[in-house]
Amino acid sequence: MRRCFRPSGGSLVSEKLVIVTGVPGSGKTTLIKEALKVLRAMGVDYHHVNYGDVMLEIIRSKKGEVDRDALREMPLAFYSRVQREAARRISRLARLKPVLVDTHCLVKKPEGYYPGLPRWVLEELKPESLILVEADPEEIGRRR
Repeated sequence: MRRCFRPSGGSLVSEKLVIVTGVPGSGKTTLIKEALKVLRAMGVDYHHVNYGDVMLEIIRSKKGEVDRDALREMPLAFYSRVQREAARRISRLARLKPVLVDTHCLVKKPEGYYPGLPRWVLEELKPESLILVEADPEEIGRRR
């Protein structure tokens, strides 16, 4: 983590949109929270955006109150449209303030695994960096 957040060479200090991704339980959110502390101490104010929260906001505006698990149960065509709209919203936010996007690289749906970051989402977001968080399967199992 320290290497990514140093104020010189290869840093996130001047980047507008950074994606932090991994499988559920890999430690993405924990890493982001620690990174935000370091960045704020350096005077850099990033906004932490959870991709699933943005998608849930969009779905609730269209369908009323739904729980987070409903995201995975949505028909794939609807899910993809919501995913695209979330990318647009996050992209607009990143024009105003640097954003760290917290998202899963895979989503388990009834049809099988679906990419959390399909090509068209990445094309919409245009991230300056993508950080993949990995952890041992045993460690992930303990966290979930």
